[in-house]
Amino acid sequence: MKKIIASGVPLLLAGGYCASLSAACQMVSGKTIEYSVNVSQASINLDVSNRPIGSLLYSYGGMIITNNERWEIACSGSEPGGFQSIGGSRVGPAGDGKPGDIYSIDRLPGIGYSFQMGEQDGINFDPLFTAWPSAPVFSGQRAFQAENKKPTIYFWRIADNGGLPPPGEYCLNDYLGDIYLGGVQAMRFSVSGLCIQVKSPTCKITDDSKNINVFLGRHNKTAFTGLNSTTAPVPFNINLTNCENVGSVFMQFNATVDSAVAANEVIKIDDQPEGASGLGVQILSAGGALVPLNQVSQV
Repeated sequence: MKKIIASGVPLLLAGGYCASLSAACQMVSGKTIEYSVNVSQASINLDVSNRPIGSLLYSYGGMIITNNERWEIACSGSEPGGFQSIGGSRVGPAGDGKPGDIYSIDRLPGIGYSFQMGEQDGINFDPLFTAWPSAPVFSGQRAFQAENKKPTIYFWRIADNGGLPPPGEYCLNDYLGDIYLGGVQAMRFSVSGLCIQVKSPTCKITDDSKNINVFLGRHNKTAFTGLNSTTAPVPFNINLTNCENVGSVFMQFNATVDSAVAANEVIKIDDQPEGASGLGVQILSAGGALVPLNQVSQV
């Protein structure tokens, strides 16, 4: 009989080396599930010209499954996760109580999107639409069948850097992005037939508003009780007509500013022989707010 005898050989942990399991999600079986939506089938045209930033433009439920797949993925729960946009970037959290984040679309300025999917097979999908890598990842092994759950996609009006493009129709047929669990590509999302209409805003000034003379009236000096005192305002209107696709109107009053007034809100009155001095003119909006001079303001 042979015996194996350990004779005085100590076991040492030298140099700080040790064996450990790395935290990484694994695709145990199956492959990436792909969802797509052909928005053109729903006859959708999104007009963003006159919609406020942050407004929900449209929602579409029941994205179709490009490949009816099933996967099993195992994670420790400590891996990074989330949605990685292709070409776009995170805009901010979704509004109107919707989960996840809103992402821009690089070829469709002014349009963003987000997803909602709920919970299925022990997986809460909604947080996974948060931008990579901050989404929480489940712990353990989960199986998911694509046909059991389909996401809803929301389209949002977002800020457009540099303004909207020239008037016309702009369409998208492309991948939007992917959900990653650690290094595992769990889901991919695409859209086709999404078009936006950019319309040119138009307005006309009525003939009676093209040349306005405002008679300021006659005022006794006793009407002014001291510095910064004013007379009663004299109303006048600038009338617009035939306005289309107009969300806001911007105007600019150009005038010579009285440099003696620090706020630059007073129009200087030309000096005249035997004329009054120490007087200026201010322009107020209908709500009583001072209108800035020589700069654009929204009305």
